[in-house]
Amino acid sequence: MKKLLLLTMSMMLAATSVFGLYACTKEDPEKTLYIEIENAGFGVNWIEPLIDIFEEEHPGIKVKPSSIVKGSVTMIDKVKSGSTTQDLLFVENSYAHNNADQKVTSNGVIYDSPYAEISDIFLEKIPGESLSIAEKMLPAFLDFNTFTQSDGSKKYYTMPWMQGPVGIVVNNNLWKDEYGKFPNTTDDFAEFCNMLKNKGVTPFIYSLETSYWDDIYSVWMAQYDGQAGIKSFYDGYASYYHVDESGNIVEGVAQNGEETPRYVPEMMLDLGLREALGVLENILSPEKGFSDSDDITLDFTLVQNKFLEGDDNILMMPNGGWLEREMELNYDSDELNISMAKIPVVSALGDKLGINGADGDDSILSAIIDYVDGTTEVLPEFESSKGYADEEVVAVVREARSMVPANHGFAAVIPVYSTKIDLAKEFLQLVASDRGIEAMLKECGSMAPFKYNLESVKGDLSPFMFSVNNMVQEGTYFFTKECSLFMKGNLKLINQFSEKVSIKFGASDQKDRQSANKVYSENYKYVADRWDTYKRDAGIA
Repeated sequence: MKKLLLLTMSMMLAATSVFGLYACTKEDPEKTLYIEIENAGFGVNWIEPLIDIFEEEHPGIKVKPSSIVKGSVTMIDKVKSGSTTQDLLFVENSYAHNNADQKVTSNGVIYDSPYAEISDIFLEKIPGESLSIAEKMLPAFLDFNTFTQSDGSKKYYTMPWMQGPVGIVVNNNLWKDEYGKFPNTTDDFAEFCNMLKNKGVTPFIYSLETSYWDDIYSVWMAQYDGQAGIKSFYDGYASYYHVDESGNIVEGVAQNGEETPRYVPEMMLDLGLREALGVLENILSPEKGFSDSDDITLDFTLVQNKFLEGDDNILMMPNGGWLEREMELNYDSDELNISMAKIPVVSALGDKLGINGADGDDSILSAIIDYVDGTTEVLPEFESSKGYADEEVVAVVREARSMVPANHGFAAVIPVYSTKIDLAKEFLQLVASDRGIEAMLKECGSMAPFKYNLESVKGDLSPFMFSVNNMVQEGTYFFTKECSLFMKGNLKLINQFSEKVSIKFGASDQKDRQSANKVYSENYKYVADRWDTYKRDAGIA
């Protein structure tokens, strides 16, 4: 509890100290750029060095930041209502670009969009650099932030300002050489956890309140489906079904010009989802004993404290790239000796590729992962029973190994009715510039999803943040909620209960649990019964 109190007080004092300095500065509204930041996992202090650079490069201009506690105010709603007084907003979980064609009225003027278009700075070179924002941004994020109009033309209204991948965080202070290397596959991971338990080590800790396992199982789904397959799913296609000659929707992947159905409830019978749920049930089952049943009822801050303090001998925790920044004010550097491991590849991928043994043995899959990781230079001998060539198998495994869920809710927007749009655009160019990225990395250890040579700041980053940012640079990304069914129709991976799916597998009381198969089948039934409502709410005819 002492740790928690100190953490809370430290965070409050930090926010006060940073923005208090700017609040005391005499301001001329005509020469002041007003910025608002949603205070999420990465805090707000990262803006301070950027402000210093910007004011130095713009004599006579002042920048005044303010912050909003995460979840306290819907910042985007204020922009869309025409009521915000800010010139630039850094928000979390907004999906702001989906509202770019929504009219807004401010001071009696009607605008075609609540946001200022920023296509010009996306396409022109960043001052002093050879690349534009569009060229420098990681391609998947550029695609996600592209607003395609009804005539097919493309515009830009939002810019991502942070990326924090989710993975399995390891307490390196508790790691022993006898554990070997971190497991490659989900079957390996289950065996690894069992070995730890037998040695008196608690494999992992998590909180049902904020269970990042719910993010990780979406990665296993994406690994199984592949990047093209998971994009197809989030675009509303039933990838594992097709339309036969009679026009019926039947199980099986479309062949020879057959149609893949779209906007049908069978999309929720995605095989990757089924396999992912099975893995999650296996590792969270209380009977396995991989985590303490009392811990999962705690709030996520207490859980993070227990993990980092190391007193309970807990080796791992699912979490995000923001963990260190959230907790560093309350811990010494040796207490934050953590790293983020790559998420194990779902073992069922080996069955899909036809390289697992008849008994489900995934040793070939694991050996191929060693090869794509560079752990070995020797590719194991294998033959796919599904007819895949060796190079096809390796390519699929390589993609699965690098799969990272894109935290795409971090969006910067400029209200269209701001009187300082040009200044706000220049500030966004600074965020995307090498000097801006370097300043953010040194301050908070993280960065916007742009191409950047991390070696230049390696000495300024903790091992944890260096590993996190490497994942950002090298990841194969998939984006959730890309179609209207998810964004406007409120469709989720699992829909029939309000709790996160983790509680159905990890609950200590048997009556509160469900099997993965039941969750999977009941989810389909639930969605199918309400399908017309989902489509109507999404605006799909």
